Amino acid sequence: MDESTLRIYFRRVLAVPPGASRKVLRAARDRRAALWREKMLAAPADQKQLSEQRLSITNMAYDALSDSVRFKAYFTRMQAGVETLPELEELLAGLGESSPKPPPQRVVEKRLAAVHERMQRIQTLIESAIRQSVEAESKRLQVNTVPDSDDFYNAVFAAARASGEQVRDDEVAAAAKSKIDLDEHCIGELDALITDTSEMAAHKAYDKLEAQVAINEPAQPANRSVALSLSLLILVLVFGAAYFALNRDPGAFFASNSPNAAAALTAADAEACETAVANAEPAIDDARIASGGGLIAPAGAAGLGGSANDVTEDGQTLYHDGIKEAISGDKSKALSNFEQAYKLSPNLVLALYNKAALLAIAGQTTEAIACYSEVLKAKPNLAQAYYNRGLAHQNLASQVVSLHGSAWRQNSAAELQKAIANYDKCLKINARCAQAFYNRGFAYYCLGRFDQAFLDFEKAQNLLPMLEAANFNKTVIAAILKKPVKPIASAPPGAPIGPVGPPWQ
Repeated sequence: MDESTLRIYFRRVLAVPPGASRKVLRAARDRRAALWREKMLAAPADQKQLSEQRLSITNMAYDALSDSVRFKAYFTRMQAGVETLPELEELLAGLGESSPKPPPQRVVEKRLAAVHERMQRIQTLIESAIRQSVEAESKRLQVNTVPDSDDFYNAVFAAARASGEQVRDDEVAAAAKSKIDLDEHCIGELDALITDTSEMAAHKAYDKLEAQVAINEPAQPANRSVALSLSLLILVLVFGAAYFALNRDPGAFFASNSPNAAAALTAADAEACETAVANAEPAIDDARIASGGGLIAPAGAAGLGGSANDVTEDGQTLYHDGIKEAISGDKSKALSNFEQAYKLSPNLVLALYNKAALLAIAGQTTEAIACYSEVLKAKPNLAQAYYNRGLAHQNLASQVVSLHGSAWRQNSAAELQKAIANYDKCLKINARCAQAFYNRGFAYYCLGRFDQAFLDFEKAQNLLPMLEAANFNKTVIAAILKKPVKPIASAPPGAPIGPVGPPWQ
């Protein structure tokens, strides 16, 4: 049962329409509770307990629909098997009512697919709006003046955040008109995306401003002694910062997205990930853990590649059209544009990357993996391609477990090992990718390697403190390892969003 179906269930328990206010919910709860109390008083002794349970579910329905935090907590307990619900038909029969026939599975799946596609569209629109807003605000602030760096950053960040929030509000309203229910979890994902993207874009604009100031206004020391003193001071500061960074996190200090930092990886390294197999033992003999039961789900995929800035050839035009189609929601046309763009311009590897991303969204996981492999042959240092290919293997592992075939443990372990190998390469390129640590920890958990999983979730949380899901998962594993733990939050956080996509190259 997904979140939308659970909401429908609770609404039927209270007999209220979608969007009912808290006042309406309270009145409905009181009416239903009165009916169940009458049933309880009139029922034989052996049936009183059943009426008490139904009364409890009525109160629970009110709590869940009127408080999103309580709803999330109850939904998580249901997913973990801690709580169960009676069949709706059976429950309402006690009041002399009947429930409508539940929607077919294909309708539920179609609803979820529509929500996923709409979220992809909104995320892409938000990222594009933030980039444009930052560029416009940066130019405005630098007209005929050189702004203060801190004031500049604050203004650019505020403008970026405002533009992202405007897109979010408009798109959520449009989704509601289209009968697509974006719940609190979806809104939370969008809020996190707005904050992260605005922060990164503002820092990038800040760096450009600092570089421009350094070029236009070079230091003019009064004499050689002053120049020497300044040089020595700069050297001390640089080496001090390096010493601090090395002692705090050497891997993060040396990590870089620059071509030189990633030059150690080759096409052979990319291919080696796909030959990785579980060389020790198969996945843990517990289907619930092997499928990640008890943890918050893996972080989402890295985003699409950036828009073409300078369109100079036919392939780039088709690529740019593909980005626009993907934003508008026409995935099939976008996929066709990316395929044609790559045929016309084989050097346009981002078109192939975006094709792989759309295949993964469409559920064509195996085809997406093959496509990412082609991308990495040409660009073996594209961290997002390793990350997304690892996530695709992770999804295949979950599918294998759900099928419960005779060799599910071995096959699942093989996919998870490939996922881990891809996350390893992603982290070699960018050692500060918190989502890669998070997802690798999830894969280790599915293999039953709880110590390694605990360390990865801890690393993810240290890199990105707002990644609350990492702390939740770490706490779950700490309980398994019998480590001292804090109580798990009553309302588990949502799954993290994925990293940003690669920029236009």
